[in-house]
Amino acid sequence: MVFSYPAIFTWISLLGVFWITICWWRYSTGLGRMPLLALIAISLILLVYVPQLFVHKLRVDDQQMYWKDGYWWKPNSQTLKFDEVASVCTTTQSSGRSKNIIWRITYKTKGGRDILLSELLSLNASQIETLMRERGIVLRPCQTSKPCLPFD
Repeated sequence: MVFSYPAIFTWISLLGVFWITICWWRYSTGLGRMPLLALIAISLILLVYVPQLFVHKLRVDDQQMYWKDGYWWKPNSQTLKFDEVASVCTTTQSSGRSKNIIWRITYKTKGGRDILLSELLSLNASQIETLMRERGIVLRPCQTSKPCLPFD
């Protein structure tokens, strides 16, 4: 099963690029009053954000979950093999105004790791958790806020 961002993400991004183009044209022809610095700042935000929609990948099959996330200029690929996992507990961590979801993975051969869920993983977490349960992985809320290992 392959997961991707909802189409609305792409449409909003394309509308943002179109809006920047119109604003730039209005500024360069003298029709607009938008300050140049604001136009450049919004353009840079879109330049960083939009390509990430096409870099992030999430694939789940019977044996493993593979995902690629991070910034488009430095993506991070990871794999979680289901037959090595004993249990997964879920917790949240506050970061400013947002709350990040963390999966604490406990392996059958002692040890574990924490996975900070990316936006794509968070959007599809309930479906992935259902697939994990079907493969015999125990999912539960975490009892402690102490991390297993540094985030991957």
